[in-house]
Amino acid sequence: MPALDPSPAVSTPKLPPGVGAAAMAIDQARLLIERTLAALYGAVVAAIGMALVLQTPHNAAAVWSWVVAVVLVHVLRVVLVGKARTPGILEAAPRRWLLGLRLGVLAAGASWAVVPLWLYPATESTQLLVALIMTAIAGAGIAGLAVDAVAAALFILPFGLPMAVRLIASELKSLQIIGFLALAYIAYLLYVATYVQKLFHELLVLRVQATTEARVDPLTDLPNRNGLNLD
Repeated sequence: MPALDPSPAVSTPKLPPGVGAAAMAIDQARLLIERTLAALYGAVVAAIGMALVLQTPHNAAAVWSWVVAVVLVHVLRVVLVGKARTPGILEAAPRRWLLGLRLGVLAAGASWAVVPLWLYPATESTQLLVALIMTAIAGAGIAGLAVDAVAAALFILPFGLPMAVRLIASELKSLQIIGFLALAYIAYLLYVATYVQKLFHELLVLRVQATTEARVDPLTDLPNRNGLNLD
């Protein structure tokens, strides 16, 4: 007699492609919007802290100009979010607004790429401190962007990869090891973002289906009393 599987696989419900993609884009855009002000605050604090670490008598003007640029990028993101909060505008073109918000995230990540590409210090202790700060920035970014794996990658990769490559190219073995660890950490963060987005999508499908079932008769596929009252 064949053994019974005590835990049969349960397939995840699916929505029509158009409906699912639009609903997913709206929810992802809303969550990115909600976290923009927090990102501005975090960027200002982190940029000032990084400037204090990197500043020398010879590069002070360049370092603080970079801080101003980082703040301006995030202020522009806040302006974009203010427009996206206009009633009905997000629902009218969710994918376009999601693309715009993702480009804002990319600009934010690219602003940090200046550190390993241009402002990176030469001393070992300062490099370790900078790597620690940028690792913390990457982790904080995932906390707000995990529901959108694309946005998470657009934020982390522009500065994470140059930082890891710079450390690996160092002549010091300790920095090389940290560089490889940074690569592993980046890969882990992106995996987490992909996994969280998958869970987020499954919850979205269940929510939309529950809403539909509450408004539509399952036998006739016509609006029930609740559906008629809501319409």
